[in-house]
Formats: sequence, structure tokens, C-alpha cells
Amino acid sequence: VGRSSPDFWRVGDWSHVHTAYHEQFPEHHYWTRTENYNDRGTGSGAATLPIYYTNLCLRMIPILDIVIHRMIELPARHSKVWLIDILRSYSKLFAYHDAPITFLHNTLFYYDTVLATQRDLEKRILVRSCLEHLSFKPMEYLSPQFIKYLRSEDPQTWSPSPAYFSELVDRLDDVIKSADTSEFGHINWKFNEFGNPVCLMLYLKAIELMCIPLPPNKVTGEYLSEHRHSIGTKLVDIVLNNNSGQLPELCNTLGILLSALPISFSHAVYRKIFEIIQDNSNFYEVEGNVCGVLWNNKAQNVLVLVHSFFQHCNTDKMGSLPDFINQYIHLFTTEAHVVYILKTYLPFLSHIRLMPHAILNQTFRTLLLRDVLIWLSENSDIAILIFLLTTCIILSTPMQERNFKSFIEKTFTHFTG
Repeated sequence: VGRSSPDFWRVGDWSHVHTAYHEQFPEHHYWTRTENYNDRGTGSGAATLPIYYTNLCLRMIPILDIVIHRMIELPARHSKVWLIDILRSYSKLFAYHDAPITFLHNTLFYYDTVLATQRDLEKRILVRSCLEHLSFKPMEYLSPQFIKYLRSEDPQTWSPSPAYFSELVDRLDDVIKSADTSEFGHINWKFNEFGNPVCLMLYLKAIELMCIPLPPNKVTGEYLSEHRHSIGTKLVDIVLNNNSGQLPELCNTLGILLSALPISFSHAVYRKIFEIIQDNSNFYEVEGNVCGVLWNNKAQNVLVLVHSFFQHCNTDKMGSLPDFINQYIHLFTTEAHVVYILKTYLPFLSHIRLMPHAILNQTFRTLLLRDVLIWLSENSDIAILIFLLTTCIILSTPMQERNFKSFIEKTFTHFTG
């Protein structure tokens, strides 16, 4: 396998190479073994159909995926040496893997806690094993700081600088916006696991962020969520504090990136919403019966970022919003706050209806249409419902506008009584 090329369509005499391999390492099939065992049959010259593309090593790749996952699940003290030996011995097989980068991303995503707290060295070896032997050289698109971290065998204290996160976001944004694909001209997208440079770069940058190690003195599962949240906060602040006039493009880039990361990274987006509500209560303008978010301010920028994130993420990430609302419900002191939180999620009700569990859909409506409004009715000093009509108009739920208006009037008893 090490002497052949995974890009067999580029090798003119690949069939001869593969045939020579089978002549050197013949594979015995069922009928061959039966004939040898019984010493009878059609004769010693019994023919079988030749194997044109596969061999025993390539058929081990799906098994190798399973073995790696089972090794990660075992206690580190029992499987660390085995896992490292397997990765180093069979790493060349990843050159023939149908989707090596997707396998690596999914492994880091699913086993994020275990790999971050117990298996930092194995994680680095796994990344190197999956990427180093690929013919299109994906290591060239990784950050220099990250490559240096990967190639070290010693315990690392690598803590990326703010410039690292800025360069990472800008790099992905440039690939998304650029029509020039000369940098990726050597990649044959017809046979690649990804169909375009954007998908490839997205997965590589997500892998980089998931591999950032914990501080040596805080390698615990309890600190992992806080660590991931701090990384997400840095990414969000880079986008919101950008003064290049490309905020919508950067928000779209960050929304795509966060959608490919574990949910702990995206908690920074939710917390940013409630920071806006807490620090800037006068972020609405009112003219008669018309209200709207003030343009060119932080509240509007956060709203754009949240919409971008919800547009690209799965419904399981949106399911965290009710928990945050319940946690920060004491901040809802004006109707402007209610309208703002409604504006964040109402455009995506069609996504919420597709949630795998109906209870999540019900939780959204319960928290947003009952707890928030009840808290507002008990704590607000506003004597009129300025935003009642606007809320009814923008609320595109299965409930009709008249029913929702009646619900609000019943809830705000001291306003309508």
C-alpha cells in the first residue's frame, strides 16, 4: 500500500501495480479454501474473478475507524500505548480513506471532552495520521502555530494569541469570498471528499479550534466548557469589533464556523445577546406605533451575527436558547427586551419546527411566550403596550395573531384590567 498511489486514476499502469501486489500477497477466497481443504473440486487451476480495485489492507479502513473510536472510549491507562501504536503503524491507510478529514472532524467533535482532558498526545498523533499522508497536502492550509503544536511530542502549553484567531477568521473569509481557486488548483474535486475549497477550509479550521489544548493546570471536564466559551468569545469579539465595513460577510463566516464546532463554542453568541440587554437598555427607537433596532450600534451587529449563526447551525444548537433565557430572565425589564429576543429567533421558526424532539419546540414557545411575558408583566413600569402590535406582526407561529394578542392581554392583567 505504501508503494502505490491512492490517486489511481492518475497512474497509467495502476492495474499492473495492483496485479503485482496481489501476486506478491495473494488473497484466498472461499472456494479456494474449500478446494484446498477437501482436496477436490474443479482442479488446482480453478479460476476466480480478479480483484481490480480493492485489497485486504483497504478493506481494513472501516475497521480501523471503529477500532480507533473504541480505543478512545477505553480508559487512557489501558489503551494509550495501543492507540498510539495503531495510529503510527497504520497511518498510511488514511491516504486511501474515502473521507479522512470528515472522519477526523467527527471524531474530535464527538469525543471532544475525552480527547481534551485525557488524550492530548493521542489527539495530535491522530490529526497528523489523518492529514500527513493525503495526496492533496491539507497540512499546507493549516496555521503555522498549529502545525508546530501538532509536531511536538511533549506536553504543550500552547495558548494562541488574539492575532491567531483574527488570522483564522480572515483566512476562512477570504476563501469564502474569493473566486480565485488557483491555490487549490492541484486538487481534483471530482474525487475529493469535499466539493469545493470552502468546505475543505471550514473543516480544517474547525479541527484547529477543537485541538486547542487546555491550560496544564486546568485539564478538567468542568473547565472545558469555560475554555471553549472563551474561544468563542474571542471569535465573536473579533467580528463585532471589526471596522473594515465588512460586518455582514464576517458574521456569515463566523456563523458557518460556529455551526461546525461543538455547542460549547456557540454559547458565546447567546451570552452576547444578554450582555446587550443588560448593558444597553435603550437600543430601540420609537416613532408613533413603529419601533425598530437602531442601526450602526452594537445591538444591531449582534442581531446580524445571531441570524447568521441560526441560519447555518443545526436545531440542536438552537435548543440552548431556552436555557439561556431562563437563566437571564431577570434582565427582561422592558418590552424592548422582549421584542429584541423575539427578533433573534422568530425568523427561524421553520427550523425550530423541525427539531427532532417535540418537547424542544414546546419549550421554545413556553419560555418565550409565557415566562418572559409574565416576568415583564410583573416587573415592568410601562403603562402601555407599545410593542404589542409589532410583536404580533412579526410572530409567525401556528398561533394566529388574534390569539397571541389575547394571550398577551390576559398575561398583562394590570395593563388591560
